[in-house]
Amino acid sequence: MKAEAEIGLETYLARAPDPRKDELRAKWHLERYRFALTHQRSPHRVSDLGCGLGMGTTILGAETEEVYAFDINPQVVAYAAEHCTRDNVHFGVLDVESGPIPHSPYDLVCAFEIIEHLENPSRSLEHIKSSLAPGGRLVLSTPNGHEGTLGSHPYHYCEYSQEALERLLSQHFPRVEIYSQAVPSRRKEHDLRKAESSFLRTIRAIDFLRLRNLLPTAFARPILDRVTGIPLRERSEEIVRIVPGRHEDARWTVAVCSVAE
Repeated sequence: MKAEAEIGLETYLARAPDPRKDELRAKWHLERYRFALTHQRSPHRVSDLGCGLGMGTTILGAETEEVYAFDINPQVVAYAAEHCTRDNVHFGVLDVESGPIPHSPYDLVCAFEIIEHLENPSRSLEHIKSSLAPGGRLVLSTPNGHEGTLGSHPYHYCEYSQEALERLLSQHFPRVEIYSQAVPSRRKEHDLRKAESSFLRTIRAIDFLRLRNLLPTAFARPILDRVTGIPLRERSEEIVRIVPGRHEDARWTVAVCSVAE
């Protein structure tokens, strides 16, 4: 997690969710915040861990009385605080591995895309648990990976399968509910397979280094729309949703963790 603190602001801005660069990725990101609010009725005090630029924090601030948002990167926190205009949102620098969340207890804690960055996730989960009010909930998300794999991302310590994540969370919380995000439907899978041309299969065969993934999104998205015949908006409406249960082909896992009432 500490490596994230050293990323320069320009580098962070380049890889952060931005609807101007990648509409679908931004929708995935913000949908998690809306989902979290449906799992805690009228939360008064909320914490947003790994708040980044504060896009989702603003959603929380519009629906709750008070929000405390934290990130380990001081430059990112300063940027978020400068661009957030809500009086009920407060920003601070925090390494969640170092101790409980300040200003606790919280009715709801959001921790999206941070557990894969933690060197000691069990310690961090205990810190979060101790910061929850009775009946409080932790809602987190992480990329759906393979059990026990090291993160392919340069700042990931570990990526979790849905089963591995549930086992880890169940060691700390009496109730864990697993959800999936970005699950392609059978119809979309069929349409995509049907639209896949021999040209694309050839590209996949020769591009074994996956250099195509380095193409700017603004350039790659229109090509995918044209090849598949399925516009981004139609694809995104279906796969942005967060659905109950495990799905092997989901892109992200979302978990709702509860403490005793």
